Amino acid sequence: MSAPSAFDWVSDELARRTGLSDLEARGTLRLLLKDAGIDSKLVNRSQLIVVVARLLPATLTKLRVPDPRAVCDQIGQALQSAELLQPHQSSPEDVFGRLGRR
Repeated sequence: MSAPSAFDWVSDELARRTGLSDLEARGTLRLLLKDAGIDSKLVNRSQLIVVVARLLPATLTKLRVPDPRAVCDQIGQALQSAELLQPHQSSPEDVFGRLGRR
C-alpha cells in the first residue's frame, strides 16, 4: 500500500484523535486550508504543520473537542515523521502539454 497524501493523513489523524467522523474531519481541514488560501490537493507537510499549530486549535475549540491544543501538538509531532506522498505540482509546461493533447 502506498503512503497517504498529507491531507489524507492529517484528516485521518484528526478523526481518530477527536471523535469527529471522517467526513467532519476532512471538511474541517478543507475549510481551514481554504481560509488560508491553500489548495487541499496541493498542500504539503510544512504547510499542514503550520495550519495544525496555528489555525486548528481555535476550530477544535469551537467544535468543543476536549484539550484541542494537546490534540494539535500530537498531530503536529506525528506529522513531522509520517511517511507521506508528495503532492504533484504541475509546472506550466505540464499544464500546456495537457491542453495541447485535447
